[in-house]
Amino acid sequence: MEARLGAADGSHRWWLLRGVPVSEHGRLVKWVGTCTDVEELKAAQDEISRANSAPSSRAASCARCSTWCPQWSG
Repeated sequence: MEARLGAADGSHRWWLLRGVPVSEHGRLVKWVGTCTDVEELKAAQDEISRANSAPSSRAASCARCSTWCPQWSG
């Protein structure tokens, strides 16, 4: 699970949270887990997403052009 968690100083960062139950003889003994700071990964993903959604310079230049199709009477 990913979550944005707040710190005591008011800042927030993205974390990847994982946990699994540990059981012995079918009885839950404890939970073991990790918390991984993924703030930089999320920032890179957001940057890639913005870059992919922005029109390319070539497409943008073509969008500024108008198309003219003459009507040929033959």
